[in-house]
Amino acid sequence: MGGFTIPGLTVTIMPKNDGLPEKVSGILGEDFMERFDLLLDYRHHVIELQSGDGPLTESVVGERLPIRLEGMMGDGPVVGRLIVLAHAPELGRTNVSLQLDSGVNSLVMFGGPQSLGAGARQQNLDVAGSVQSSSSASGYSTLIQQLWLGNKVLRNITAFAPPARPGMDTDGLMPTALFGSIFISHSQKFVILNPTRKAIAQQEK
Repeated sequence: MGGFTIPGLTVTIMPKNDGLPEKVSGILGEDFMERFDLLLDYRHHVIELQSGDGPLTESVVGERLPIRLEGMMGDGPVVGRLIVLAHAPELGRTNVSLQLDSGVNSLVMFGGPQSLGAGARQQNLDVAGSVQSSSSASGYSTLIQQLWLGNKVLRNITAFAPPARPGMDTDGLMPTALFGSIFISHSQKFVILNPTRKAIAQQEK
């Protein structure tokens, strides 16, 4: 893809669910993406890939948030994670660990209704995932007025909690589409949310 070739990837074959875009043939997994530093640019509908550290890394400016690429689920370690720490005062938690996910369309919490704090209400919400189309799921939701990731704050974010899922290595899933763009450095283990391109920053000066 984009001039890069990764040999020896395992491919999983599964039925295609109704409702997914007709032109979608599959899902590009983290087992491919983890080989690169990359920029997901939702504003311009492009993905830029770079093998390791290089010019792309030098071209983006913004706060570098640490990410964890490994986790523990079930009986052992798992790889291919993109876990960041967030803070939501309404949830009463100092740190909330969230898996960055380009497949979900909502902030999803794994701890059940109690993970949303006081004021959550029962609701059916259309939630999409990487391997399924948007479908109505039963659970609880609340509006998070401020969700902090480093020095950035997301306001008025709907958080949804289906029945609790024990054994998860994060508190929930964070949609990458909440940001106009996101730079992910697998090589240096950090992300930049809504980065500024250095050339643009120089023009603004």
